[in-house]
Amino acid sequence: MTFNPNVFPLCPNIWQCLVSTIDIAQKKGITVEFDLPESLEVYADVNMLDTVLRNLVNNAIRFTSRGGNVVITAKSVSAENIEIEIRDSEIGMSKYLIDNLFRLDANTGRNGTEGESTSGLGLIICKDFIEKNGGGLWVESEEGAGSTFRFNVPAVCE
Repeated sequence: MTFNPNVFPLCPNIWQCLVSTIDIAQKKGITVEFDLPESLEVYADVNMLDTVLRNLVNNAIRFTSRGGNVVITAKSVSAENIEIEIRDSEIGMSKYLIDNLFRLDANTGRNGTEGESTSGLGLIICKDFIEKNGGGLWVESEEGAGSTFRFNVPAVCE
């Protein structure tokens, strides 16, 4: 994918790229909550950012049981960076899985709460796309307590 960064408002972009993903959550009985300030603008490749958002939110839905919730937030963490967080409430990950999530030579695929299959490759692509945009990607998780994925992208300085 060619890297083509532009300035764009984050909130409307997130809403637009996640429409079909939210439908999947609703069919699975999962609540999706948003805390997205309207004023945030980013300088990023919109196609790469959309791919990352869809992948991380789809994973959160995949690993959340019916009745659970997924929370998507964004905030300015400095004059230079916007942080986006996707948090789920469910199965979480072991330390081994966390330590190997971004490695091609490790098998991190596992089934979701309703048998949905995964390969683990999507997270490797997400990390690559975020790094191409000048950001970083982090994960925090505890088995049985859910997972939180955070990444940052350049903010538009006023």
